[in-house]
Amino acid sequence: MTDPDAFDQAIRRLAERCRADRDILALVVVGSVARGEATEHSDLDVVLVVPDDAFARDPRADPY
Repeated sequence: MTDPDAFDQAIRRLAERCRADRDILALVVVGSVARGEATEHSDLDVVLVVPDDAFARDPRADPY
């Protein structure tokens, strides 16, 4: 995906979903997209910040 608008659109959609989840404290975009260096081979790398106890509340969650 090389179209910056496509990445922006994906980030906006993901941010909307994150806002609806009380366990997500922050969404951080990293990698080539964050640096403005995305190419046709780039993907969207993100980090979701959650409180430690979010993993304890969801037995499906794996912090690693």
